[in-house]
Amino acid sequence: MSDYTMSEHTPTPKLVTEHSERIPGYTYGTGEAAVSPLALEDLERLKAVVGLTEQDEQALIEAARVLADQADDMVSAYRKRLGEPPFMHAYSGHPDGTPNPEYGAASKPRFDRFIIDACTRPYVAAADW
Repeated sequence: MSDYTMSEHTPTPKLVTEHSERIPGYTYGTGEAAVSPLALEDLERLKAVVGLTEQDEQALIEAARVLADQADDMVSAYRKRLGEPPFMHAYSGHPDGTPNPEYGAASKPRFDRFIIDACTRPYVAAADW
């Protein structure tokens, strides 16, 4: 049983759910976003290997309707768990090892949005952007 339950629900901010283009550093769909080295044919082969069907993709879109409002809670619980082992502190701190709360605050909306994007973003070739 997990110790990482949230007692109170915090709705995901509208910035994340409705205005992702305003999230600082969120670059989906822009020329700044990273481009996968895989072709769509590679993706189709990978989807076949794991058995991802069109019905699964539709289920992900439906799941996003539920998860969108829960994304903030999910990310908060996940970050709490990630922050417990001392060796993890270096990954979100300053190079000298001191805490960097600004990084956490700036990256939180992007991480929240990832929960939604993982379920809803279409698979497109970089040339289609």
